[in-house]
Amino acid sequence: SLIKDNKNEIVNNGILNNILLWINLNEKNKIKYNYLYWSIFFIIIFIALIQRFVLIQVPYVTGDLSGYIDPVLNFFDNNQFKHISGRSFPYPFFLLIILKLFNSFNYISIVQHLIGLLTSFILIITWKILFNIFNFNQKLQIVFDFLGLLVTSLFIFSESIIMYEHYIIRESIYPFLLIIHFFILVNFIKNIIKNNNIYYLWGILFFLSNYFIYVYQPRWGFNLIFCLFIFLICFFFIKNKYYYKILLLYLLF
Repeated sequence: SLIKDNKNEIVNNGILNNILLWINLNEKNKIKYNYLYWSIFFIIIFIALIQRFVLIQVPYVTGDLSGYIDPVLNFFDNNQFKHISGRSFPYPFFLLIILKLFNSFNYISIVQHLIGLLTSFILIITWKILFNIFNFNQKLQIVFDFLGLLVTSLFIFSESIIMYEHYIIRESIYPFLLIIHFFILVNFIKNIIKNNNIYYLWGILFFLSNYFIYVYQPRWGFNLIFCLFIFLICFFFIKNKYYYKILLLYLLF
């Protein structure tokens, strides 16, 4: 019995050591790990793609349709792109580009679904950049990475997100703009922490993105202005990289 227990302990320790060695992610294991990780991600994307395109491709509409589509129809009739019902121009202009390219309303929902899939890719890339910013121990990398896959899955399989993408409403691509906005902010903070002068470029992109999102969806602009206010305080008055990490966590939540 004692010999058997010793054998079991040796086997269990051997398995544990192999796991710990794999978690250390040497160069050979990193290749295998990255292959596994991105394989899982693209399987998620593939399932989400099927989930979206089993829907009938005719886009759904709401009572706000005229405010979005009338400027487009007016352009085709009179070659004039005008504001209707006080709607901001970016989303109607987005619809105009789709209809000019494909000449079919069905492609509106198709393009919006593809943008939703692209959003999930940008989200996971942003999540990976966060790992580099916080310099987690390698043993935490696997946990952090797969937590990113979980967050991405919650987004991409969300029924409300899928349905929004199928409607002719500006909220359909709003998550894409927000994730791009956060991607720019994360890169700004990453470069300022590493003292790379390119952070000026990311800072300019952040301001432009902040303004564009406000124009795109004015009623949610207060949140953006509040984030911008905190960003300006940190940029001009705080030169400690740890405060930038705190800011990043705040904006993340």
